[in-house]
Amino acid sequence: MDPVIMQELARAESQQDAASLKRAYQLIKSANLGKSEFDPTESFSPDLFVLCAEQALKMGQPEVSEDCIRMYFKVKGPVTQFLGRAHLCRAQLCAPKSTENMEEFENCVTQYMKAINFAKGEPRYYFLVYNASVLYWRMARPFLKPGYHHHLIPSLSQIVSVLNETEEEDKGWRAELMLELLECYLQAGKHEEAAKFCATAAPFIKANAPQKYRQIFALMVRHELMDELQLKEEKRSSTSLSVTFQINMLKAKLDKNDLSEDINRILKDTYKCLSYYNHQHFPSIREEKILLLFELAHLSLILKCGEIASDCLSDLKKMDSKVGGQGLGGRPGLPWLALWCALAPSLTHGPLSFVQTQLNIVRRLDTVLQRAVRLGDPRVIHVVCATQWDTCLPLLQHDLRHHLRKSLTAIAEVLEKVDSLMVLFRCQVHMEMAYIEEDEGRLEAAMAHLKKAMLLDTLGLHQDKLKMAFNRLQLCATLYQVPERAEDKATLAIEQAKKAMPEDGVRKKRALLVNAGLALAPDTFQIVLDSENEARVSTGKKRGRFTHLYAKARHHSLSVDEAAGHVRRLRGRNDKERVQIWAEMATVARKQGVWDVCRTASRFCLVYDVGKVQRQARLKRGRPRGVQLNDRPTPPNDLSQHPVGYTPESPEDNAEWITYR
Repeated sequence: MDPVIMQELARAESQQDAASLKRAYQLIKSANLGKSEFDPTESFSPDLFVLCAEQALKMGQPEVSEDCIRMYFKVKGPVTQFLGRAHLCRAQLCAPKSTENMEEFENCVTQYMKAINFAKGEPRYYFLVYNASVLYWRMARPFLKPGYHHHLIPSLSQIVSVLNETEEEDKGWRAELMLELLECYLQAGKHEEAAKFCATAAPFIKANAPQKYRQIFALMVRHELMDELQLKEEKRSSTSLSVTFQINMLKAKLDKNDLSEDINRILKDTYKCLSYYNHQHFPSIREEKILLLFELAHLSLILKCGEIASDCLSDLKKMDSKVGGQGLGGRPGLPWLALWCALAPSLTHGPLSFVQTQLNIVRRLDTVLQRAVRLGDPRVIHVVCATQWDTCLPLLQHDLRHHLRKSLTAIAEVLEKVDSLMVLFRCQVHMEMAYIEEDEGRLEAAMAHLKKAMLLDTLGLHQDKLKMAFNRLQLCATLYQVPERAEDKATLAIEQAKKAMPEDGVRKKRALLVNAGLALAPDTFQIVLDSENEARVSTGKKRGRFTHLYAKARHHSLSVDEAAGHVRRLRGRNDKERVQIWAEMATVARKQGVWDVCRTASRFCLVYDVGKVQRQARLKRGRPRGVQLNDRPTPPNDLSQHPVGYTPESPEDNAEWITYR
């Protein structure tokens, strides 16, 4: 019976024949139940469960694979390599569907570690350790984004340790995982662990994967993982390390905002050192020099040293032209071209305006990005996308950003296609695309971009802002449904006010904005708004020189104080959302010239500003010596008639005037 099943599985693999896989699976199930169409006493190997499960996984039939693995563990076959392979199948079946499901991740890691721990005890099974490390890393890749690196450290450190223990022959792979583990330590803020790990990883990489040593040396310099004297001694061994040392020392100072030295001189010395790097007869050195020139040019642009950047890019262009326009490894030299485009504004002194110059560069970079996509190198794609984004930044203004719709769409689509781990960058791109789509009235498209931005915001830096924007667009898309929440009613009224036509009068716009205020604070908004309404001021029967002014001031103070009372009564409910709505109301009212509503909304907004309240409290306790009260009001002239011998009262002695003043 085994040969028949093996034939079906072989046919399924060679011809990708789903019918053959199904027949093999049915035969295995029948044999397991003792109902084989062949001789039921015929031998049946449990290994076939695993072979069928592996083939089902390859052909995208996880249900078949899962059932086969279940049957394998149930029969408790002999301890062979297939036990480790079964654990690997199970690990792939329970791979996490998203980075948010940590329970699935832990379960998956457990299965990989079972396979590794089983295989490391027997040299003939060492190949399973390597296979498990490759499959594990494929599963773990989505976690290489901000805020998630620390989840990988326990399992990845064990895998690196076992690969060292079994003396895995693929030393390049071991070096790659070591570098990734070091990056995880650094991203997770575990500086001591990173330094300790470097003490063993750096010598191994230097001896066994020298092409990757510059990468770990750069990390050691930038993050101070080794004694500076040791690093300086190390850099003397090659031009490459010397240049890498200078570049990453400057990056470290830039990270700390400590660029007090003569930056221009250091960059010039670094460029001079690099210019002596002979690359004529060694392709590997030529590729390394290109990367170093590229890094130095990029750093020079950041530090606003255009002369050095221009020199580096000129060298790159010469190197590119000498090999027929081919770049790294015989591929088109797109990175320097992208940088050249970015540098163009500082090198060009034409008659065009800044905006037109930037738009020209954006269009040129659109073409470069298309070439990068055809090239298919993720490194080049990321370089061009980042350069395009930097070029677009000055144009992301309300009246200019519509020019960037095509370019930003291309960036978003390309980075999604390559499954880029630059998730915060991608989040920002989608946020800007949402604004552009909203400006054009494409609300569904804008909401789609906001959904993607929320998923990509792994650190939660923009979640409140994104959720509010998404909710606002949802309300706009359903104008004819009356929302239940007070915050939603206010938001909808503000959006309606925004859409008021230029020919609509201030009265109509004001009515909509007042409705928004009443929705947010039905008990107090009108009171605070009326603080400026003199028709609401009552002086009673008393008629004095300052009575009306006193009544006006008292009415204003009592009315304005109601805003603080309203916020206190809410006890922090939806405070982040509400302060944003008040701020938006103030902004819209200002644009539309509805000044009393603008001031009132600002008052409610400022109540939430704890720092402002504290500063006001300090001022009430007393003013510092030497501070004068400017713009004092002038007392009005006393026009009333008085009897002979009347002595006028000084305003400074009048309680009503003091209150008003």
